[in-house]
Amino acid sequence: MARLVRVCAVGSLSALLLAAPLWVGPRGDIPRFPLTKGFFPLEQPLFAALLIGLAALLLFPLRRSLLLFVCVCFSALIAGDVMRLHPWVLQCALLFGVSAWGLERTQEKGLLGFFALLVSGMYFWSGVSKLNYAFVAGEFPLLVGASSLSLAPEFVAVAGLCAAVVEIVAGGLLLFGRAQRFAAFVLIGMHLFILIVLGPLGHNHNRMIWPWNVMMMGLLALLYFRAEPACVRWSFATPILAGIVSLVVLLLPSARLVGDYPAYLSWDLYSGRVWKGNLEFALEERDTLPEDLTSQAEIVDGKGIVSLGKYVEQHLGAPPWPERWAFTEIARSICVRAGSPGSLRLILKPPAPPLMGRPDGKDLSMGCDDLVLG
Repeated sequence: MARLVRVCAVGSLSALLLAAPLWVGPRGDIPRFPLTKGFFPLEQPLFAALLIGLAALLLFPLRRSLLLFVCVCFSALIAGDVMRLHPWVLQCALLFGVSAWGLERTQEKGLLGFFALLVSGMYFWSGVSKLNYAFVAGEFPLLVGASSLSLAPEFVAVAGLCAAVVEIVAGGLLLFGRAQRFAAFVLIGMHLFILIVLGPLGHNHNRMIWPWNVMMMGLLALLYFRAEPACVRWSFATPILAGIVSLVVLLLPSARLVGDYPAYLSWDLYSGRVWKGNLEFALEERDTLPEDLTSQAEIVDGKGIVSLGKYVEQHLGAPPWPERWAFTEIARSICVRAGSPGSLRLILKPPAPPLMGRPDGKDLSMGCDDLVLG
């Protein structure tokens, strides 16, 4: 178990350092989203304490107090800005929290059972989230570079659908003894593919998740390529904790199929079924707008278009939460700095319906006056 915690600590340390502006330092136009209005913890000391705590997990024997310390630091920083709660943060916080709770109360097998439940549930819901038109026809072709490879759209669509099904099936097979190692092998291959596609040799996108993919390969190897692969059944010895973990990992994500439950809390990873926000402006007003904004603009139909997701990632090292409220507040902040120019507008693209439903194509549009005064 100690090796699992340390793999997670290495992944967390690497991700935190790669996206340090998300956690500490000036943010420019990008506001913080505290859980409670006006709550802004001392970020620099907390961030330093978190790094020290994670390093201590690597250097010293596991202690419950140390694991709790790391969880408290993570929780305080997230309370100061919920946009920090990316999927890898949720997963590592759960792993550290479960380890702290059970370190002195249950056998190692029981903890491994919880880790197996967490990993299996994450892959299952991540695959389910990709069963939609936006992933098959948009996100997947973009990831694999279908246009540059001159692949037939029909072939790419079938391949995207197969990718989603494979992730669902592999996540489920992690629960069954004879198929666990095969499923783990398939998922390790998936993470290698993601690293190639999103890493420096590919799209060079969202560098914060590069160490997370390496970490996941390590967790899969430690959980399933051992003398006795981890079994979810082992977690049943501690029913209360098993119920809490099952609620967070298995039950709550299902709410996204019928409502607006947050994508990042549903293991919704690169599904395309999320809110997207762009800023649009007239080219004649380009010189009046902030240069860091206009430098990222693409010219489309005689207008400048800036992806807010890419804009935030450029500044913080990580994309924003893909939610309507996040894009609205970021656009409002930019409008205030730019002096609310008349042509600057926020264009919001709603997520596609679940389970292969097609989007209705109706975007939401708001000008700076609507954002600032509304």
